[in-house]
Amino acid sequence: MNAGKAASLSPLEQRAYFALVRAGRKVASPQVVGDLLGLTAIRSAKVLAALKAKGAALRLGRGKYALVSPEAMQGTGAFAQDPLAVAAEFLELEGQDYMAAYLSAAYLHGLMEQIPQAVQIAVTKQRRELRLSESQRVRFVAVLPRNFFGSQELRYGERLIKVTDLEKTVLDNLDRLDLAGGFGQAVDILRAAS
Repeated sequence: MNAGKAASLSPLEQRAYFALVRAGRKVASPQVVGDLLGLTAIRSAKVLAALKAKGAALRLGRGKYALVSPEAMQGTGAFAQDPLAVAAEFLELEGQDYMAAYLSAAYLHGLMEQIPQAVQIAVTKQRRELRLSESQRVRFVAVLPRNFFGSQELRYGERLIKVTDLEKTVLDNLDRLDLAGGFGQAVDILRAAS
């Protein structure tokens, strides 16, 4: 952490921030902070709000905050947390089922080499897009519950995340050309899968 940001965090805020980092958390809630530090929910919520106010966290939704990475706190990155890992942890805290889908799933299955500009997550309930920084976004795509099938878990960094399986990934990209980057990209994904 650079001297300015480190000095601006109180000892309790520093303890909370580094406890979350050591625990491998990308997203925190008052419950998570309370469990780690033995604080009340109200005190934990105040600590998270202070971390946000001081630039060490980003508010994702009611009571949910994404930690700014230690690298970004040192001034070597903008936000620098992996948006897919943040989205997965955020939705798990919310108790909402999800699957990395469309181009994100194609990338995770090795069907394309270029990382998609925005992470695409299939959910059954409409959600607003998450903007973690100018270049890091998570787009939630609401699908009908009857079309929410065909998932598997893949190891992604230190965690398991839910991803559409290979067949569903190909079909989804052919079905939603607007999310697949157009017809040419969908055909390339089909070709790579076969």
